[in-house]
Amino acid sequence: MRLSWVLLLALLGCLLLAQQGCSEDTTTSTESTSSADDTTSTTAASSDATTAASSATTTTASSSSSSSSSAAARRRRAAARRRRQARQRRRRQARQRRRRQAQRRRQRQRRNRRG
Repeated sequence: MRLSWVLLLALLGCLLLAQQGCSEDTTTSTESTSSADDTTSTTAASSDATTAASSATTTTASSSSSSSSSAAARRRRAAARRRRQARQRRRRQARQRRRRQAQRRRQRQRRNRRG
């Protein structure tokens, strides 16, 4: 079914270019039309099929690149969050260690005063 829509759009694109007298662009218009997906084929049934197919292909490419860049940004934020949490955990543990050491020191001093 998809192949028939693609072939139909390719034929419409060729006819449109033949009417406009742009026969040198026939191969590129059929390539851009054949790379369009089902949603493009249903919306591009107008007389300007090649423009709709190429814009849909561009939109698909830009949305996939933006989703990959947003995924990369998400990964960077998650890595930064993990580093920040690890830093906070190390600081908290060091603070607790210092408090325990100070508490032991005070207890030893009290014992030494008594004895």
